[in-house]
Amino acid sequence: MKMNKKAVSPLVATILLVAITIVIAFLVFWWYGDLIGKQLEKSKVDLEKVCVNDLDYSVSSPECTGNDPTKKIVSFFVQNSGSVKIGGFKVDGFGNTGNTFTEEIPYAIFPGINNKVSFEVDTQDVGKNLEFDIVPMVYGGGKTRYCSEKAQKANIVCS
Repeated sequence: MKMNKKAVSPLVATILLVAITIVIAFLVFWWYGDLIGKQLEKSKVDLEKVCVNDLDYSVSSPECTGNDPTKKIVSFFVQNSGSVKIGGFKVDGFGNTGNTFTEEIPYAIFPGINNKVSFEVDTQDVGKNLEFDIVPMVYGGGKTRYCSEKAQKANIVCS
């Protein structure tokens, strides 16, 4: 009995293997992308809740230093007693000349840490009697939010 064996040519076999591999890779990529998307949805951070519930800090010992009569360094200590990292601060203030100033301070403070934070102010422009609000900033989910509801006030006289 003579058998007539027919087989797939090596070229066709290679093409089939490559096609099957591409289809399997696409299915795995599609499944994995969907899984990652669901995880990101679950991990979205509600920054408003973070500001209200998790952010707690205190400001102390404001001081004004510097030898230049027109430029002074205003500094203060921040104690982060909350459960989230403070990503930085925005300082909004005004002086006795009536002019206002805003400073962004990108200085992070981790929970449980007490650090000195400072910024420069032009006392010739705004005056020497300064009043300012210190507004903390938090990050989460690729976004930034200033927690204005947690702003703290400070006053200082620069000599």
